[in-house]
Amino acid sequence: MKRTNFYVLLLALALFFTHHTASAVVIDITPVEQTVTLGDSVSVDIFISGLTDSNALGDFDFDLFFDSSILGLTSVSFGNQLGDSLQDSSSGSGWANLNELSWESALDLVANQANSFSLATLTFNTLSIGTSEFFFDTIWALGDQNGDWLDGDFNKGLVNVIDSTTPIPEPSSLLLLALGLLGVSLQRRARR
Repeated sequence: MKRTNFYVLLLALALFFTHHTASAVVIDITPVEQTVTLGDSVSVDIFISGLTDSNALGDFDFDLFFDSSILGLTSVSFGNQLGDSLQDSSSGSGWANLNELSWESALDLVANQANSFSLATLTFNTLSIGTSEFFFDTIWALGDQNGDWLDGDFNKGLVNVIDSTTPIPEPSSLLLLALGLLGVSLQRRARR
């Protein structure tokens, strides 16, 4: 009897851990680092990878932070890999909340979704010179096709905003010496 209870417990634990095994996905900001000129606009993509042929993304909801003294959010555009879905974004000074919930069936999501794709594109105006880091703070939801939680690694991004003035190159000293010698020789000819 004890041996049977042990095997039943062992089988139950095995089923529990195989059923609740989480897939680790990666959420990146692409490009990871970029440099732009003050006054230009800049766009970053929120990109997911690490999904499998049997595992799809069904929903996400997270907060992305940035330096509002350097960048001002102007638009958010969602991707299309969650199919028919509810998409929403909100923002404030230095943050943006992005969320999307798919209405597609689990089977349709698994069959039609790529293993990696863009969740959204954010466009910013550059406001001042400096470096703004993008980072994820609160992850409210990251669910698979069944609504189960997906484990994720969230990576950071950087935008460097540089001065728009172009430095004026100074003439080389050899050119100045040649012009000076030409001037002296022209002056001698003029005296003759």
